[in-house]
Amino acid sequence: MGLLLWGTFAGQVRADSQKVVDINEVRARIAAEHAGWRAGESWVTRLSRDEVKHLLGLSYEPQGTLDFEAAGPRAAKGAVDWRAKDGINWLGPVMNQGNCGSCVAFATVATLEGQVAISQGAPWLRPTFSPGQLFACGGGGCEFGWQPSQAAQFLKSDGIVDEACMPYTSGSTGQDQECSQQCADSGTRNYKIRGSSAPSSYGGSADKVKAALAHGPLVTTLSVYNDFLTYAGGVYKHVTGAYAGGHAVSLVGYDDAKRAWLIRNSWGQEWGENGFAWVSYDD
Repeated sequence: MGLLLWGTFAGQVRADSQKVVDINEVRARIAAEHAGWRAGESWVTRLSRDEVKHLLGLSYEPQGTLDFEAAGPRAAKGAVDWRAKDGINWLGPVMNQGNCGSCVAFATVATLEGQVAISQGAPWLRPTFSPGQLFACGGGGCEFGWQPSQAAQFLKSDGIVDEACMPYTSGSTGQDQECSQQCADSGTRNYKIRGSSAPSSYGGSADKVKAALAHGPLVTTLSVYNDFLTYAGGVYKHVTGAYAGGHAVSLVGYDDAKRAWLIRNSWGQEWGENGFAWVSYDD
């Protein structure tokens, strides 16, 4: 999507005393608990505590959990992965939100781009929308973040423009963009959605989320603990570290054999499994 890189922000190497997480401690806990995932260094693990806060831009702490074990007969095991659904990758490239608490906008844009490609039946014509415009015009802020429900409402009421109309710059500057920075013809380049739903709310279940995933990616939130910053592969389950903050990501699949959800993060391809992560049903 032509997003700006971090400049020196992501490249700084912190002294061990300033790091949020001790990767050796995480690896020791993974081994002791036979947790089945890998921890590794990335630009995320080199950030200071204040810098990490800018990655976690959910303006409220996620509440409750989605129980995986549903009542009644157990459904047959299944899997969905929109990176390879029917042998096709329906998703755009992994993005990097940079030095700004804009994860809600990035999760929303990642989900929307996938849903549009799927609804049009044209994965080779993936649209690229502007997380900068969605965040700035919708009411988000780098220092305080945003909420997915507000992002969905803005897509319905006001809509979003393409990335070229308002390139994202907050990742490198750490500063909020002005909504007025849209291109002159933004009114003719605006895309709205007809509606949205929340399959995990008001009596929702894991089965309802899986049924929704059969039609395309979803926006979801999660509580991030410090060990998650080190994730480098496998099926993640929290083993150590304090609560760091609330985060929004795009949910792009699941695998009952792995007993895990597949998420697409907005921390670039250096983090995780090329920007993706498996999160345990039991987490």
